[in-house]
Amino acid sequence: GDATFYEYVDRLYQHFDSYSIELFGDLAESVGADAETVRTAASEGQYQQTLEAEKALGEEHDVTRTPTVLVNDERPESPLYEDVAAAIEAQLD
Repeated sequence: GDATFYEYVDRLYQHFDSYSIELFGDLAESVGADAETVRTAASEGQYQQTLEAEKALGEEHDVTRTPTVLVNDERPESPLYEDVAAAIEAQLD
């Protein structure tokens, strides 16, 4: 579920400087996901097109860090709730 995904992502970010297919599987297993499914998806490039499209979109919008939030192609002052909510409200006015 969502909680497992976010736990996996948190652990993945802790190892951003040492990515490997083995690591992807090990981290999946550590959160209760099927390690072999993750290793296979990574080694076969199952999500390669999605990753490349997301990277291109980020480059198009000059994204240099995460998290980056855009509201109708405009960046709020920060990704904090208050700033994002204010940006949304400004677009609704």
